[in-house]
Amino acid sequence: MKKGWIGIDPGATGAIVLLTDGEPMRTLRFMNSTNKETHKFLNDIAFEYDEVFCILEAVHAFPGMAAGAVFNFGESYGFVQGVLVSTGIPYELVTPQSWMKQMRIPKREVQRDPVTKKELPSSESKTDYKRRLKQKAEELYPTVKITNDTADAILIADYCKRLKTNTL
Repeated sequence: MKKGWIGIDPGATGAIVLLTDGEPMRTLRFMNSTNKETHKFLNDIAFEYDEVFCILEAVHAFPGMAAGAVFNFGESYGFVQGVLVSTGIPYELVTPQSWMKQMRIPKREVQRDPVTKKELPSSESKTDYKRRLKQKAEELYPTVKITNDTADAILIADYCKRLKTNTL
């Protein structure tokens, strides 16, 4: 019985990652793919595996995002959910805080000015934070080439596998 675990980090620089037992990791980066390629990637998985489950990161727009960026993000997020439904791949929405806590990944420490609520310079930069996530993915999968675009999806897929095999 072929089993697969999928992690999806939605957004323009996100990815879809499939983990299995004994097969190479499969990755699709959104930046380098069309909607048609995304559908084919997930549809192929749905037909190839007897049992598959997906964790889709439950994220949202952030204050300060341009209206066009919010629209594009929402459109791609909804598209991915629609593809999962149409291919019959069961999925669960999980917040970054939830999967990171279970994977024992410290959250990004951000300090804000109490008056303006703006991020202070002493906070961990987004670049440093992404680097930390990439390093965690490299620790778990040292033989896999990992980029900032694929690191989160790899960690989400690993979380999915641990959740479904009761190894968290």
